[in-house]
Amino acid sequence: MLTCMQPRPLLLLVLASVGFGAGNVITKAILNLGVSPMTVIPGRYFVGTVVLLTALAATDRLRPPGRSAWRQGLILGAINMAAPTILSTLGLVFIPASVAAMLVALIPLATIVAAHYIVDGEPLRASLLPGFVIALAGCVLLVRGDTATGDNAGLGIALLVGGILAASVGGALSRRFALGTPAVQLVVPQFAGAGVIALAAAIPAGGLQGFADLTPTGWYLLMMSGAVATALPFWAILRLSELASAAKTSLVAYLVPLVGVTGSVVLLEEPLTSGLVIGGTLILVGVVIAERAERRRPLPIAAI
Repeated sequence: MLTCMQPRPLLLLVLASVGFGAGNVITKAILNLGVSPMTVIPGRYFVGTVVLLTALAATDRLRPPGRSAWRQGLILGAINMAAPTILSTLGLVFIPASVAAMLVALIPLATIVAAHYIVDGEPLRASLLPGFVIALAGCVLLVRGDTATGDNAGLGIALLVGGILAASVGGALSRRFALGTPAVQLVVPQFAGAGVIALAAAIPAGGLQGFADLTPTGWYLLMMSGAVATALPFWAILRLSELASAAKTSLVAYLVPLVGVTGSVVLLEEPLTSGLVIGGTLILVGVVIAERAERRRPLPIAAI
């Protein structure tokens, strides 16, 4: 399928996959320096917001949001951005980035379930069941195998699962809102809402004080987190949605875990365990089977 795409959409697909896949790797690298999670989150959103809005304005794609877009964007900022980022960042304190990368692959499946309850005309169908069962088996092997170690690994996985559930609800709401509001109008309120929540969570936790203690390496990684792992993939997905079909855009869900695991093993020197390989493979196979079944159903027409 990749070879059927034109060079420009293919490049955007790669950029989005690399950006999202690098997110957990960069975040884990910052946390390994002893930086507080509540310092990472607002810093990441501040840098990401500045870079993204600058890029959209420079390409004449920044659109002023109306009242409805503000309401919908703020909801997405809270559910689809702030909650998953906060929960997953806290979870990465306790589990390897490679495990997080594979669990994040479950978001498309969880979004299908959430869309059943949130979006009209998206029922759960029996053809999705094999993919769900295979992915669930992979998740069990991943969590119960030799991948997540440490006394608080269970807490880390629980936090990450909470982030996945929030992201799935946010993804379903994005589908619902896209039927009437162009995605570019939701960018400003989304990032504004997520940034305010991240800041509000950081202040009582002493997260803002951590900026004074950042080393040059910490600042560099924080800039990378905002620019490469936040602004870049978000911009690439927006552009990809204008140039490619939804089916091709969904390929990002397959590539992100592979990028994340590769980066974790190569850059963070995390072990490539049998549980990670077998469980992760089953998760990806289940996601592919379920999403292929989902694509066969006609979707509502979204605003562009």
